[in-house]
Amino acid sequence: YSFTGNVPTGVTEPAATTGTKGSDIPLPKVDAVTGYTFGGWTTIEGADENGKVGTSDITVSGAWTINQNTPT
Repeated sequence: YSFTGNVPTGVTEPAATTGTKGSDIPLPKVDAVTGYTFGGWTTIEGADENGKVGTSDITVSGAWTINQNTPT
């Protein structure tokens, strides 16, 4: 798993995991961080043709953005 964008200080990428061929790709829960929005898991590289766990390593990326303050 890897994070992109403005990754909050102190946030670490989830540890690697394994999955069974043909199963859904496991997507870990990401804790909320004040001042940031996690846009979800956005890029999956290496999945099989059905978007499932295949026989090779898979890279899953998720993007963070900084929340913009709105003046009142």
